[in-house]
Amino acid sequence: MKDFVPLMQTALWICLIVFAVLLFRRALMDRLERGGALKIGPIEFGQLAEKVDNVTERVDELAGRVSELFLLTMSTPMYRNLEKIASGSFGNYVLDDALKRELYHLRDIGYIEVQAIREIPYQGEELSSHVTATVAGRRFVELRTWMVSRPAAAAGPVRPQRPSASPPPADVQQPGR
Repeated sequence: MKDFVPLMQTALWICLIVFAVLLFRRALMDRLERGGALKIGPIEFGQLAEKVDNVTERVDELAGRVSELFLLTMSTPMYRNLEKIASGSFGNYVLDDALKRELYHLRDIGYIEVQAIREIPYQGEELSSHVTATVAGRRFVELRTWMVSRPAAAAGPVRPQRPSASPPPADVQQPGR
């Protein structure tokens, strides 16, 4: 019988703890849901939610900065050309080496569609008759236009959005508004 005393004590403590948890379960859950901390030995509940919220906020801010950086990595002249192509009315052009390089790059990253750049006449009245913007190219123009045009006070981080199967909306609004 002496050998069973520690086992019985352990079982009694376990039963007592389970009874206490069941008795105070609602109060404990209410406290945790309100954000209060509960510490049992080395384990602390409640503060974890605060830390997760803080980390989530910082990750969102970083994602916004990366998105903004991505939108600004294209040079202004190349962006202006993409913008004119996306409008459907590029206008007169001279297909010099610089424009040709930009068209190859824009095609390679999926922002424009063109049959063959080498077959585009050296100069002409309308480049848009040879080159069209893809959905991704139009979306890039919309996002960059929105990002650059928003007021400095409201210029928080750009939140990346999941791509949708449908074409992007005509007006791009800041998420959460």
